[in-house]
Amino acid sequence: MVRLSTVIACSTVELAYLAALVSDRALIGAPNPFHGWIALEIEEALSQARASLARRGLIQIAPDGQVEAAPEVASIIRACTESAVSFRLVRTLPEAGTSLHHFHWTPDLCVEIGMTPDGEQLDLIVLEGLPERISELFHLEEQPVPDAVGGEVPEALLERARDLADEARTEEATVLLYQGGLPLETAERLAADLGAPHLNGAFISMGRGESGWQADGVVLLEGDSGLWLLRPGQGRMAIYPGGAAGARLEIDRLLGK
Repeated sequence: MVRLSTVIACSTVELAYLAALVSDRALIGAPNPFHGWIALEIEEALSQARASLARRGLIQIAPDGQVEAAPEVASIIRACTESAVSFRLVRTLPEAGTSLHHFHWTPDLCVEIGMTPDGEQLDLIVLEGLPERISELFHLEEQPVPDAVGGEVPEALLERARDLADEARTEEATVLLYQGGLPLETAERLAADLGAPHLNGAFISMGRGESGWQADGVVLLEGDSGLWLLRPGQGRMAIYPGGAAGARLEIDRLLGK
């Protein structure tokens, strides 16, 4: 198990205050807490955030009103705003709901921003083992490879099949996937797993280039059959049985290992 050390626990407004204080770059991976707010509401919320951060020693306010982030806090925020590579992980568990995690990597620091399901609370965590943390979040242990042949279907068709499976219309989902090009046995097993998933997830790599951010990613689906890997591309979804070992290889590829 990866050992985590929560360095900063804060609200979305507090994180927005820290990001603006430390850097002039946008912080990727955190929601905009001020959407739809009027100026007076924003001003009041930022004032409360400053007072709360000061009480906890995360910022210092000089007698002349100058505000500075604590050195450790500043280095963490800079890692989040200046990273050349970021990773986004979304995970849904039937018993726990959806969690969102964003990872920022620099040569000196790797920081995770973890968000509660309601999006109100954030944890900034310094990590030492990013691949291990990703494996932990996706529960990658010994998930088997589904006994099936991979294939490819249109993304829109897969979404429709997922909706049908969610409505317990598994046979209709199977027919749709088969008509979309999957072998019948693959369609049957995938439809069953779409309707009763143990875990749904996605892992996305985002690199900062001259023309903006470039993204690549993989979708994970775990069901009774095992662990499926799905890779989107130009309106179609490649589906292949991967198991835990295949998922680790795909994650290493996205990490650039």
